[in-house]
Amino acid sequence: MLNEFSEYDIYLDLNEMSNLFRPENLRDALSGLHRPLLILARGFLGLCQKEDMNLSQSVSFCKTFLMVWLGGEVTECSSGMPEAVCREIGRAANNSFARYIEQMRTTTAISEEVISKILERLLWKRNDFLHSPFSVYALNHENDAHRIYSDQILADAMVKGPLKRRYLAISDLRNASAVCANDTQWKLCRAMICWYLQERSETQQYVVVTMSEISNWIDTPATSKGRGRNGKLRPCLTGVFTESPPYYNGNPLLYKSKLMGNTVKLMVDPQWLEDYQVCLITKDQIRDYAEKGFTIYDDSLLSKDKGLKIH
Repeated sequence: MLNEFSEYDIYLDLNEMSNLFRPENLRDALSGLHRPLLILARGFLGLCQKEDMNLSQSVSFCKTFLMVWLGGEVTECSSGMPEAVCREIGRAANNSFARYIEQMRTTTAISEEVISKILERLLWKRNDFLHSPFSVYALNHENDAHRIYSDQILADAMVKGPLKRRYLAISDLRNASAVCANDTQWKLCRAMICWYLQERSETQQYVVVTMSEISNWIDTPATSKGRGRNGKLRPCLTGVFTESPPYYNGNPLLYKSKLMGNTVKLMVDPQWLEDYQVCLITKDQIRDYAEKGFTIYDDSLLSKDKGLKIH
């Protein structure tokens, strides 16, 4: 989500969690958990920073927090743990991912057998989680794209920094959207573009994501058909992209190439981004960009609304 603070709260609310997890992704070896864990880690580390905790304590308590959210054993708050941090770990325990899976017994049509298998896979993930990615254990499973290690999550969280709330700005909406065949395709394109802009750094051309993470977020099937001419790049991404994928100046607007499992490299055509000055902005920039004629989207960008209303 563009508002990562809201996304953090959703992952800690059993009643809202279904908005960001698709049942088919839960069946598929629980793929798509990297982003939720990364958002949770960044939010929790931000809390630790507010409590003036040192890095060693913050990392240790963050691992506990993430393990508890995955359904690990809940222990009493240790001495020296700030009350706010202790409450947040309790919040993770009361709204854990394991509890969400258990709750699916009564909220979905998924069979008991499938739910039991999902919980079994979640146990495997917890067992993996605290291993070092450089351990003998991890090296023996280096080709398993579904494994997630806490050290990787924490390292990524420190690079990304605190949670952010941003908005998508486009200078020339009419011409920028003309590459798409219809409103539905444009809606999906906007979501993919937001994902790309959020994840990349200034030096990156591609970002690495899983199709499960994307389909959780934009609520569209994660399967695609058809390869590019070189057999590797796929200009079509999900759902409607398979029929008539959007092109700009003869190039696919959106590229993806498969890495491992359902992990892909994703890229948005850089010339299109430059021509229509497509970028992410902060709340205090909204007024300036609106006065310049930009169309600005918040997380309602997946709805039928044309953009964020400026008051």
